[in-house]
Amino acid sequence: MGSSTYTTESVTPDSIVLIQKLKEKGNVAHHAGNFSGAISEYSRALSYFQSQQTPSLFNAIATWFSNGITVEPPSTPTSESPTTTSFFRPLTPSNSEEKRPPTPQQQKPLERPKSPVAPPIPPTPPGRKTENSDQTDEDPTILLATLLSNRAASLISLRKFEEALEDAEQVVMVRPEWVKGHFRRGDALMGLGRNKEALASFEEALKIEPLGVVVVERIEKLERVIRDLDAGMLIYQWQCGRELGQKSVFSPIQSVIFTYASQFRNFIYAIGNRHTREVCLIDPCWDIDGILKLVKEESLTLVGIIVTHYHVDHVGGIPPPPFDQYRLRVDGLAKLLKKIPHIPVYINPNDISEVVKANPEIDVSRFSPTEDGQELLLGAGERGESEGKPTFFKFMHTPGHTPGSQCVLMNGERLFTGDTLFIGNCGRCDFPDSSIDEMVASLTRLAQLPDDVIVFPGHNYGGEWTSIEREKVTGMLRMSTLESWREHAHREAEEESSGDEE
Repeated sequence: MGSSTYTTESVTPDSIVLIQKLKEKGNVAHHAGNFSGAISEYSRALSYFQSQQTPSLFNAIATWFSNGITVEPPSTPTSESPTTTSFFRPLTPSNSEEKRPPTPQQQKPLERPKSPVAPPIPPTPPGRKTENSDQTDEDPTILLATLLSNRAASLISLRKFEEALEDAEQVVMVRPEWVKGHFRRGDALMGLGRNKEALASFEEALKIEPLGVVVVERIEKLERVIRDLDAGMLIYQWQCGRELGQKSVFSPIQSVIFTYASQFRNFIYAIGNRHTREVCLIDPCWDIDGILKLVKEESLTLVGIIVTHYHVDHVGGIPPPPFDQYRLRVDGLAKLLKKIPHIPVYINPNDISEVVKANPEIDVSRFSPTEDGQELLLGAGERGESEGKPTFFKFMHTPGHTPGSQCVLMNGERLFTGDTLFIGNCGRCDFPDSSIDEMVASLTRLAQLPDDVIVFPGHNYGGEWTSIEREKVTGMLRMSTLESWREHAHREAEEESSGDEE
């Protein structure tokens, strides 16, 4: 795909209008999670830049029907001149804050790290100048680089990292001083597990945009991934609407469910030992076939399932009222246990009955109840000898969101919190079986962990990860914040209770 030769000489003012329309169609498809459709639109637009003597009949007909405008055929190649522009936000207190749910009441890889979906460049009105540039988006060189960059983003979302790398490297050739090309190259290299090369690309991007918050965050993530690997830990973070839950016209009902899944922004984790590649899945839900496909692609051995709490968006099953009236089921534990019958499911006993209520076909004997402080070892031989560095999971009972909510502490360094702790927030406590006071006690306990423990939440509510230190300074682990939240939550609960009585 990226091996094509591109030229800007054949692009005329009329064809630029058509190219911009195709680019916008691609952007809409990408943001809707239709990455294959986005790639198709970007490729059609790029055909105007390809080195060929005759136009593509398919593109000519398709564009004529979709736009009612005559297509200008591509012509012969010529050289391309690099230009510069700025994309990333500066890293300042005012705009570096992550977007979070307003209140709790409202609601890597490792061997081959996965990049989050990097959205295409926002559309620019025709003729408007780009930042730090004397050229406009009507400049063919800018359009060519943007299309290649956007297509690379969609390819990364489909895990087609080799093709994405080809496109990204062409962006760097066309516009070497543009930060986006180096950023895309870094993301593609991360997906291929070429971590040192990826880090070099992100550092090159940082030279161009020294205060680029997105670049800084990606460097921090990659450095953490490298440390995880050195410690023998595998951590894969997958999200519905990103690596999982790809919609298909052949499965309309499942596509509707995936639409809801992308709104929930659940994280599903595969965590384990780098040397044996044994992993446990945390909260496998929504797209079991997609999860097992990723497990196979990464050559992982699935040895267990960990449930952080019983809610349907984490374990699947029949949704609670009133959503159960639609007769839809969410893929989750039931389907996974049918495919892998003998795999253990580690769950706090206080949540087992609710999982069975939503998944009546699961026999209670299938669960392996956990106790607070219980440990699980991966990466050890039959007699307990370790192959490389062993991996330890420690279960921490953290009730509040549900009676059986639990967190998982990996090697004392990485904490998987489910819906107990988010970035700057915590799980809802307005369910019938929730407890505000238990949530406060659980969060107070988490605040006692070392500051450098990295936190991986159950949802992407403002980012992929945080730290105990950060949450103690600006989040829900800050004691003053926690106390004021407790008072506010109790007051809201009392008001709601009195309103129900009236």
